[in-house]
Amino acid sequence: MKTKLLMAAMTVGVTLAVAAQARDGLPDAGPRGVTPLTFEQLDANADGAVTPAEMETALQTRSTAQFVATDTNGDGALSADELGAQSDARRAERIAKHIEAADANGDGLLQAAELGAHREGGRRAGPARMFERLDANDDGRLSAQEFTRAGARMGERHGRRSN
Repeated sequence: MKTKLLMAAMTVGVTLAVAAQARDGLPDAGPRGVTPLTFEQLDANADGAVTPAEMETALQTRSTAQFVATDTNGDGALSADELGAQSDARRAERIAKHIEAADANGDGLLQAAELGAHREGGRRAGPARMFERLDANDDGRLSAQEFTRAGARMGERHGRRSN
């Protein structure tokens, strides 16, 4: 039963990843553009517990809705153009949010000074912060070993193997 549920969840997960471009109308998308389902959405009969069948149904329903939204020509298949259009829309949305966050003077444009100030105050703190993270032994210098180790960790985070 657990294997069956796991396989169903993996299948739905792959489908959701492909169809994630169609998240129009789905607020608060997660890191991959897919909005997490709430417990209430999963608990179809509102009995306070989610069964494997309820989870599978909820995920399949959302997957189907996302697929239909992405299939803009309604032919029942997703083309590269349809997936690309959704991907482009998501990318434009992310860029607009970044501009809005960094646009100190509110003109809708980024000047070099605004970008630098935003990076210093946020997660991307620039070269000094990057150096601190790479300098594993805090000696103020990067060894070849520290540099290689950091590159390998970054590759692992992004699903690549280092050579």
